[in-house]
Amino acid sequence: KAEDLIQQAVARCPHIVTASSEEDSIERPTQNQSCSYVPKTEQYTLAFDPPDSSSIIPSNWTIGAIMSLWDGPTALNCNLSSSSSIYTGGLWATNNRHYRH
Repeated sequence: KAEDLIQQAVARCPHIVTASSEEDSIERPTQNQSCSYVPKTEQYTLAFDPPDSSSIIPSNWTIGAIMSLWDGPTALNCNLSSSSSIYTGGLWATNNRHYRH
């Protein structure tokens, strides 16, 4: 499952101290919160929507993921105009996808 792979990657990154996903929308501490050597100014929160659209993959639909990285140990109640964040997205298409022009 894509969410598990992303969570495993997050567990290897000491700077991401909390994470939430579309599948589990509760912001949860990662095991990295106990990393005392990471300064508070270098702690981040990850929110993501994993590419778990397995029900549409057999139909050859394109799937994707969206991720947002926020400054600090939480993204809850952040002032959007002053909080720093990074957004990214990715798309994956099957090999036998046919396009018409």
